Amino acid sequence: MVKGIWKLVTPIISAIIGIYATNTFNVFALLPFVPDEHLFDICITVYFAIADIIIELIAELITKSVKNFFTSELEVIMGVPGANTNLTSNAIMTFNSQSLAEAIIKVNIRGRKKHFKGVELVIKKPAFAEMQAVSSRREVYVDDDYHVNLEALFGNGDRIESKQEFRIALIQDAVDGNTEATIYPELSIKKCNIIFKRNSAKLRTGRE
Repeated sequence: MVKGIWKLVTPIISAIIGIYATNTFNVFALLPFVPDEHLFDICITVYFAIADIIIELIAELITKSVKNFFTSELEVIMGVPGANTNLTSNAIMTFNSQSLAEAIIKVNIRGRKKHFKGVELVIKKPAFAEMQAVSSRREVYVDDDYHVNLEALFGNGDRIESKQEFRIALIQDAVDGNTEATIYPELSIKKCNIIFKRNSAKLRTGRE
């Protein structure tokens, strides 16, 4: 809706600026080889084009500034060691002969600290496995589910653009036959000012 209105308004603004600029200062009048009868047409055509470019640049700058002020972006990618996983692909995790598996969680944040106040990244425990943090970090705790305090990732900063990596150890419980489940990151609190993107991972009990 807003984009449609902007597309209608932009030519009108360009026309007003173009006509005003042409009547104020016609740069082509300084060129002796341009016929007098074509001065206005040539100048207003060029000024229209310049006005369009300037308006689009200003609009893009304003849009970006407003977006950065009112929204933050969070990307969480689940993967496994040695595999190249992204948002458009899902990881496959399989327990080894010692009934162990490891997940790598890549957390990319760009935004403002206040948007993440009280928000945790949560990966819920699957029914047939226990979860442990591979290393001790103050932002992380495990209470069956795996939690990352997103606000704590900002430290003392009010705004960050950060990429951080976390590792989760999974220990298989006793099961009857092959079992699998899809696990994925989610937010403890859903906020409209956080643009959240993530993939998921399939956890399997079949031996490697």
